[in-house]
Amino acid sequence: MTDDPAAFISAMRKLAEQNLADPDPPAPIEALLYDHPSIRNRITMALEYQAMREEQRATRNE
Repeated sequence: MTDDPAAFISAMRKLAEQNLADPDPPAPIEALLYDHPSIRNRITMALEYQAMREEQRATRNE
């Protein structure tokens, strides 16, 4: 993953559009048929990563 969550999120959205992927499939479908996290889950992970990095930076600057 890049250290730029906004760029990662943008790339995931573009990939979903190009591949006609369902960005938010039902959980049972994702569990049974997907071999990678859904676009929604990837974006959620990127946002969580961004929040964690911002918290780490704020802690170092105190």
